[in-house]
Amino acid sequence: MQNLLFVSSILLWILMFLNILLTIGLAKRISRQFPKMESLKVGQSAPDFKAWTLDGETVTRASYDGQSTAFVFMSPHCDPCRDEIPKLEMLRPQAEAHGHSLILVSNSEESETRAFLKELGSTLPVLVAPHERTSFLRDYKSSATPSYCFVGRDGKVKAAGVGVIELNGMLSRN
Repeated sequence: MQNLLFVSSILLWILMFLNILLTIGLAKRISRQFPKMESLKVGQSAPDFKAWTLDGETVTRASYDGQSTAFVFMSPHCDPCRDEIPKLEMLRPQAEAHGHSLILVSNSEESETRAFLKELGSTLPVLVAPHERTSFLRDYKSSATPSYCFVGRDGKVKAAGVGVIELNGMLSRN
């Protein structure tokens, strides 16, 4: 009887060890499938870009030289963006009072972006930068929406990240 109990305990420990190995292997496999979220590094020069206003006017990084600008990358197909844009609307007066511009950057075409913003009642300035027409979002390492890049008057990145919660505090402090 004691031998049976001893053997059962050993088998149980072996099964637990195998379960741990399988869990580690599964975690490694999952982590390889999802790329690491990268963002621009604080202090580096903001890359040049090309984008368009909703009226079709071409805009580049030089259009914002000497301005403190927060680019908020969004998509009309993004449910979190739908929640964040009204909050950004309320943040806009505070940001402007501190001398910052708050600019939405859409990854979709003009018509789709216009309809999305109209539905939300947003009056925030917006640039359109579809992946097919420009490398803006790739160059700014915007791999998720909403995300942001805060560029200072000196043209250097002050902050970048996913989501926009941190942006609220930065725009009221800087």
